[in-house]
Amino acid sequence: MNQPTLQTEDHTQGLIKAPFNPLKVILPVLIALLSVSLMAQWYASNVTLPRFCKDPQQTLHQLSKLLDDEASIHTEQRRQTMIAAKLLFLNPMHQDESKPDYLRRLNYFMLNQCN
Repeated sequence: MNQPTLQTEDHTQGLIKAPFNPLKVILPVLIALLSVSLMAQWYASNVTLPRFCKDPQQTLHQLSKLLDDEASIHTEQRRQTMIAAKLLFLNPMHQDESKPDYLRRLNYFMLNQCN
């Protein structure tokens, strides 16, 4: 008679689930977010920014036009406008910064990146 009791206890212990451990969910998510952020920063500095070094003055001119709302996406200069928009995204204008100050800061930034 002892034997059925032991089988029941073993069976009951096998059905007990371990408590939920949030670290098993949170840790992989944090690692994934951190790795995406690091890959984006690497891509911006090693792939996207060197594209601006081909003709930095042309890029700054297009960015200036974009800031003045003179640039149109439908013109033949679409690629230049998109490159300038990426630069605006990668190195945004500060809230209290004037357009000439921003363009000077961006020119300095590009000179440092290209050399």
